[in-house]
Amino acid sequence: MALRFNIDRCTPANIVGWIDDDGPVDAVDVELNGTWIFRVSPQIHRADLAAAGYGDGNRGFCFSIVPYLGGVADITVRVALKCNNAIFYEGVVDTSISAEIPSPDQIGSLAARLAKAEESITSLAERFRFEQSRMDAALFLAEQLTDLRDEFLLARATAEYQSVFEKPEPLVSVCIATMNRAQLLVERALSSLLEQTYRNLQIVVVGDHCTDDTAEQIARLRDPRITFVNLERRGPYPPPGFDRWMSAGAMPGNRSLELAEGDFITHLDEDDTFDPRRIEILVDTIRKCRADLVFHSFWWQELSGEWTLRGNGRFEMAETGTGMVLYHRYLARVPWDVFCYRLGEPGDWNLLRKLKMMRVRTAFVPEPLTRHYHFPQREPFVPEPGEDFLE
Repeated sequence: MALRFNIDRCTPANIVGWIDDDGPVDAVDVELNGTWIFRVSPQIHRADLAAAGYGDGNRGFCFSIVPYLGGVADITVRVALKCNNAIFYEGVVDTSISAEIPSPDQIGSLAARLAKAEESITSLAERFRFEQSRMDAALFLAEQLTDLRDEFLLARATAEYQSVFEKPEPLVSVCIATMNRAQLLVERALSSLLEQTYRNLQIVVVGDHCTDDTAEQIARLRDPRITFVNLERRGPYPPPGFDRWMSAGAMPGNRSLELAEGDFITHLDEDDTFDPRRIEILVDTIRKCRADLVFHSFWWQELSGEWTLRGNGRFEMAETGTGMVLYHRYLARVPWDVFCYRLGEPGDWNLLRKLKMMRVRTAFVPEPLTRHYHFPQREPFVPEPGEDFLE
């Protein structure tokens, strides 16, 4: 069969096409006005070619000759493409500026299309949030928490509920779940708590059946504000995998809420840190606003190790987390759910979604007050002998 090819576009910035010679072609030589300039390998995947039966479709090429024009404009050049020293395409390319710059009418049309696209995206985002709120409401009803919400809304108006806002230095309980990461727990989470400018703290650390020296390392800190309780058994959780990651820590999380005595509650992961002013800022904000819950932006560590700022002021998944909130003690009645994985929800958002559906009054602090670390990653989970699993 004869060599087959097509040139889809031929401008200085984009010469685009494909070539097939009863299979892939190793190389295409490019000549400019009779002078060889470089060689390309046509291996770009083209779905249209794959659908047409051209093997895996890896026959495409795309390149630019702009770097070889020497800055000369308003001229025409002859481009030749060769395969096995034989020219299979030859044509003239207009290098004038006008050839690459769209006309005012084209620009106006493109701007109108972009504006329409932005309008459609905004509309879709609003519709998505509307549908998400409906789904959250349905889940909340299925989770049988509507009675607790009704009780909360009545309690919020009482003098007892409001009294915590009048205290000059309300007690704040910090809940931490941990499992065999004693050194990281002490070096990050606990160190950042001991450096807090706000001192009236109850630090509740609950071990998910720790078998390392967590208790000993905490005892060496000699801080009476820290309480450590180690669960007698771990879980039960789902078997190792993504479901376990989503629900791990629910048991010590709930035990820490049971032990919390504070007027306000907050959470901290064992491997994360707070800004030294965090609790002071949040206590001041929640008292002034008389909010049920305050939250803030935060630093997020990417897989590259770089830090990015998150938290846009929307109380939604990926824009907040349990390490970025402080809330009224009444809301500690909403538990962590070990079955959150059935909904495909991480445990922290499962809890926060429920708090959101309690119709809490929120206040946002646009300061990054928590660092959420990705590294070091936890060692692969190893089941204990005889450990039980859910489902």
